Parts: sequence; C-alpha cells; structure tokens
Amino acid sequence: KAELESLADTSGRLGQSDPDEVLADLSRMDVRWFRAEHANQLGTALVYAGRVDAALLSFQDATTLDARHYRAHTNLGNAYLEEEKVDEAIAAYEKALAINDEFANAPHNLGVAYRRKGQIAKSVRHLRRAQRMQGRIDRERAREEIGSGASQAGIKALRWTLYIVMAIALYFILRGQGFI
Repeated sequence: KAELESLADTSGRLGQSDPDEVLADLSRMDVRWFRAEHANQLGTALVYAGRVDAALLSFQDATTLDARHYRAHTNLGNAYLEEEKVDEAIAAYEKALAINDEFANAPHNLGVAYRRKGQIAKSVRHLRRAQRMQGRIDRERAREEIGSGASQAGIKALRWTLYIVMAIALYFILRGQGFI
C-alpha cells in the first residue's frame, strides 16, 4: 500500500515539479510490486529532465517487466518519436492500442507519427479516432460529475422550476392566441 501511495504521489508531481526532485524520489523508492509502473514514471521524469536516451531504456524496461503496460508502450513511442525513430514509435503506439484500444493518447500520437512519416490519410484517421475517444471520455466524466454533484433535492427543485417555466410560457402563448 505504501509503495502504491508513493507512486501515486510521484505520478501527480510529474510535469509539475522539478524533474530532478521526482527522479531523486523515484530512485530512493524500494519497489517490489509495481516495478513496471516505477520504470514508466522514471522514464517520464527522465523525459522532463531532457534525458530522452535514458528514458527510452526505462520505458523499454517497463514494457519488459509488464508487456501489457499500455501507457509505457505509449511513452516508449513518444521517446522514439523524440529521437526521430518514427517506425519504432508507430510500432509502440500500435502495441499500446492492441492492449487498450480505449486509451486516447495512443491513436493521437500514432496520428502524429504517421504525419511525420508523410502518411496524411492514416494520420487524419487516427487523429479523428482520438478526438472521438476523448469526446466520449469527456462526456462520461461530465455525467459522473453532474451525477455526483447533484443531490436528489436539487434535481427535484430543478424539475419544479422547469414545470413553472413551462406553465408561464404556456400561459403567455395561450394569452397571445386569445384563449385567455
């Protein structure tokens, strides 16, 4: 549990804190259970620190430790793309999608890789797919927020407010037509 909490903490700080500080925290961790996630976060921190070559090795380690770690495959693709290794990046993104076809980052990045390769039609297809996926994710998140934030009393009050507004609108429509 402590290991998971530590990784959640460093994950939240990636990209927001000093990468060297996160790297130091990650290097001090004694990881036994979540080694693939640890390697993935280490790679991400290395990217933020500008050490893409070392990040590549860390992402490769993460995918070796857990071949189904789709985020590590995506991050590996990102590092390959940084190194101008477009074919390797495409292969990594396709592995990520084969593992989890609902992860919107992978088709987006795959679209970017295809664009760099000059394959515009494939690029557009994957970018559109990523947009649809992200739209679906955003709608689900909004539904959850509305559902969790709205109490039954609030919904009831909103319903009665709508009834009153409809009644007033109906009154003015009937009055305007000369029925009242």
